[in-house]
Amino acid sequence: MEVTPRLQHLPSFLLILLLTTYLLPFSSSSAAATTTISATAGLVIELRHVDAHMNLTYQEHIKAAVRRTHHRAVHHMRHRKKAPFRQRNPSPQPGQATTLDTPLHGLNGEYLMSLALGTPPTSFSAAVDTGSGLIWAKCFHPTDAQDLPMFDPESSSSYSTVPCNNSLCNISSVLTGCNGTDCAYIAVYADSSASVGTLSWETLTFGSLTVNHIGFGCSFRADGFENYGAAIVGFNRSPLSLVSQLGSLIDHQFSYCLGGYNASNQSKLTLGPSSHSITSSASTSTQLLVNPANPQHYYVALHGISVGGKRLPIPESVFQFSSDGSGGVVVDSGSTFTGLAEEAHSLLKAAFIKEIGKPLVNTTSLDMDTCFQGLPDSISIPTLTFHFDGGDLQVPAENYIAVDSVKQLSCLAILPSPANVNIIGATTLQNFLVAFDLGRNMITFTPTQCSTL
Repeated sequence: MEVTPRLQHLPSFLLILLLTTYLLPFSSSSAAATTTISATAGLVIELRHVDAHMNLTYQEHIKAAVRRTHHRAVHHMRHRKKAPFRQRNPSPQPGQATTLDTPLHGLNGEYLMSLALGTPPTSFSAAVDTGSGLIWAKCFHPTDAQDLPMFDPESSSSYSTVPCNNSLCNISSVLTGCNGTDCAYIAVYADSSASVGTLSWETLTFGSLTVNHIGFGCSFRADGFENYGAAIVGFNRSPLSLVSQLGSLIDHQFSYCLGGYNASNQSKLTLGPSSHSITSSASTSTQLLVNPANPQHYYVALHGISVGGKRLPIPESVFQFSSDGSGGVVVDSGSTFTGLAEEAHSLLKAAFIKEIGKPLVNTTSLDMDTCFQGLPDSISIPTLTFHFDGGDLQVPAENYIAVDSVKQLSCLAILPSPANVNIIGATTLQNFLVAFDLGRNMITFTPTQCSTL
């Protein structure tokens, strides 16, 4: 199989985590879990940001985030299904649900995660991608010249390959085929990075929690990941994602709370029911929708947007997906900024220009096209409210205004989507606890100071 040329940069749509673990006890009767899991104890993991060693300026961070947001929209557009998605639920895992609390620290919503595969376990860093559904890791190959942490399946007593006649080899969310008697896969991402290998089963370890027989891709070729480690943990709703495979072990729930650009702002990812209130009067809940042409992503029903308390005349059809699977509104922490279809964005931009009452500044400092002279405390920033099916969500100004303090600029950090896909990104929801209940098909947004969690 031919793979696209290598790219010397991070894949645009990845949410990345790097973990240093603190181990807490668990207890469970689950056949898949080899440690005990309790409803009151969790696995707490400290993180550092992937860019910590890069010495980027704030402006460089913003420009990189703008590029990734555009790539993310293209990713969602390209991954519409041309055939019906054949959903297969993972085998139920009996026992009590657990909660894994993961503190995150970082800029631009990108984090590296440490996990371990095999028996005995081999630890390495992995990228957590909310927009894809495959767990894969670079496996040892005798011809490798890459200086990357790699998993050697021959050294693990718990490794086995998925045969061609297994149902995992017939899931439409992953391109698969037969390589002899084993199931081969290829995963190609929006920036043309790619992974090719063999679908396999292995033991997966998060600190003190070990889960057996997890399906993953043992990659013998990974292009475009050289600078950031070669492994990804898919986090969407497809059957091979981490969330789907953990299933009832985490009660089909997860949540995140992202603290913003400042690396000192703690963020947290939780696998399992959140121990923090998501039912307060300030919470907004709405149903997760299923796009038949793209059922693995987290779509929501957005009816409209208000700026400065005035509802914009955006047709609701702009926020609905079409019969071909295009359009709709996706909640995606892997996109740094929110992106709106062109019709919605043009009305939003016009409303901000009118409400702020200042001319636009022609600048490329942040690669944003709606910038005003003056910092937020010196100009009138209008309120921004999203009208979801189920309630309204007003977000604070720092979640949609980017600031260039050197040039004294305030820019609208909501971008036009190049693919007419509407994506609610991480920055818009920073300092909100975003809780997914996949059993009830609900998502809840609760204002939360993430550093206090």
